Amino acid sequence: MSYDLFFYTQGDRQISKEKLQDYFSTLPYFSGEWNYRNPYTGVYFSFVHVPPGDKTKLKAKTGFLGARLAFNIDYNKPTFFAHEAMPVVAALCQQLDLQVLDPQDHVIQGNQQPKIAKAEELVASWVKVNRMAVRVYRYTIGGVLYYSRQKGQQWWTYQYHLPAIRQKLGDAIAAPDLLLLQDRSARMVCSTAAWRDASPSLFPPCERVIIFRTAIPDEQGHKGAPTFGWVEADELRLKLAGYMDKLETDAGVLDVLRPEKAPLVQPIFQTLPLNSGVETFKKIPPDGLVDEG
Repeated sequence: MSYDLFFYTQGDRQISKEKLQDYFSTLPYFSGEWNYRNPYTGVYFSFVHVPPGDKTKLKAKTGFLGARLAFNIDYNKPTFFAHEAMPVVAALCQQLDLQVLDPQDHVIQGNQQPKIAKAEELVASWVKVNRMAVRVYRYTIGGVLYYSRQKGQQWWTYQYHLPAIRQKLGDAIAAPDLLLLQDRSARMVCSTAAWRDASPSLFPPCERVIIFRTAIPDEQGHKGAPTFGWVEADELRLKLAGYMDKLETDAGVLDVLRPEKAPLVQPIFQTLPLNSGVETFKKIPPDGLVDEG
């Protein structure tokens, strides 16, 4: 089951497949005809060209012509899938002077006719039907992982803006990916960053931080095994508060440990009490979660 949209032009204006191809070729993360997948957020959706002769069962009022273009995004996904997808739909309509027909918009008191595409309306439509789809999925399949909408939105906002953040920081300061990890011992999902050897780093909004310590040679030059474990992110921020600077980014104001201060936190880093059990963590893909109860 999926959420579908259809596109129309006004009057008898045609829009060619070549023009659509030219448009999508200017956008990031699109491939084929025309599949979107963001490697940073895991969000995916697609636009499909409808060949001449193929007709949908949905007919628009007089004065509109089908643009032979459809949009598809799955249900049973976190809400940030819609927050990433629907602005793309709205921008397409604005740039190519299209109107959108949402067969599902009766759930937000729509009339299932072509209209100006507004991202917030499309998000609201998807959210309402997705809620019903999740309930059906839980009843028939069960076992779906829940992650709160607030935490998911925070994770997505950081990951969505991560390429720009890395460009802003350059090579001297690491900007880690945020992983969604299931702690199987606690039956919970946590956003998790990694920090190695007290290196200069951005500290994204997350719940846990995995710590990697390279072994320090002893007086005889013998080097032991590296150690790793995890700490609560809030506890780590408290310990490092005096060494952190603030960085304004598109994902909000974030903590950053700059190169000149990194050596000063080595004593704190080396003596951090670490929780064990990292080996029980399992990486969860973003499309493996829902944020509806």
